[in-house]
Amino acid sequence: TPQRAAPVQRPSGPAPAAGRGPEMLIVRRDGSEGEAFSLAGGQLTIGRSEGEVRFPTDTFITRVHARLVLREHGVELVDLNSRNGVFVRILSPQQVYPGDYFLLGHQFMRLDNLDEKDRDEPTDADGVRAFGTPVTPAWGKLVSIGVGGSPSDVHYMRGAQTMFGRENGDVLYPSDNFMSRRHARLRMEMRQGAMSVVLEDMGSANG
Repeated sequence: TPQRAAPVQRPSGPAPAAGRGPEMLIVRRDGSEGEAFSLAGGQLTIGRSEGEVRFPTDTFITRVHARLVLREHGVELVDLNSRNGVFVRILSPQQVYPGDYFLLGHQFMRLDNLDEKDRDEPTDADGVRAFGTPVTPAWGKLVSIGVGGSPSDVHYMRGAQTMFGRENGDVLYPSDNFMSRRHARLRMEMRQGAMSVVLEDMGSANG
């Protein structure tokens, strides 16, 4: 989950020494580096009230939220059945699927398929359709999720790509200071007759 402005509480005991292998680094809201936690012991548990790394005032973090485990091939991040999950910053375009969640700035979104109420209204008994502005048919929709989990805005995906940003794009969030001017895009591709959807970071500051 995104790191918020909450104090970190370390259980009593010696602080991890520098230069002892991989570390987990806290990133402050301004992007600067904060406290580092060593993985020399093989793992680190993150939670609101339990674990080696605690965020006691962050109500979006579960009591025991996630764990970093040092493996032979690298570091494994494990979600411990938390309510809000764990988000990983993408470094290259990634294929996404209906039901997937992602975070742009402070905007929490879910990619959904269209359902029946999203499609054209059928004709009446006389074969007449309700009048309206002609629009390109949508191939999917992106639902903004508000605090508490309730859907808020819905963005229908109609073109081959949709750009998100604070100042430049198809969908703008001018008041979100964590959103870059051009932040990310969703693009739809057809491959061998099948549709795929790709999420791409556009060099944003916060991913």
